[in-house]
Amino acid sequence: MIHHDDEPPASEEEQREAAELAASLEGRARAPESLPPALEAAVMARVAPLLDARRAGHRRRRMLATSLAAAAAAAAFALLLSSQRMSATRLAATPPPAPPADLLAAQARAARGGDAIAALDVEMRSYRRHYHDELRRRRGRGAP
Repeated sequence: MIHHDDEPPASEEEQREAAELAASLEGRARAPESLPPALEAAVMARVAPLLDARRAGHRRRRMLATSLAAAAAAAAFALLLSSQRMSATRLAATPPPAPPADLLAAQARAARGGDAIAALDVEMRSYRRHYHDELRRRRGRGAP
């Protein structure tokens, strides 16, 4: 491994070639020029720390963007849950409709006994259907 402290300063030619390589890596040059094999190791030793720093910067930006996106998604999810709870609370707070006279009469007959249970079942089904239709209608309109 080559240490930067042990190396002599780069010559003007090495600096020029390193600048050309950096320009080609950044897309500013038209076509990358190949390095002579003798200089490739020296140039890579000087450019590697810069490339590592650039990659670390990209990773940090990606991690920050991912963190921000996750926080935004969590906030949106919390908002969605709270709005659903509010609408569920509004729907749950909706009082049931007053029972119709036919239902009350069927309940009274069933309480006295006899064959009135079947009629009570029919009336209760009608009442529940009406109640659920009313809830669906209010939910569809968004009314409280």
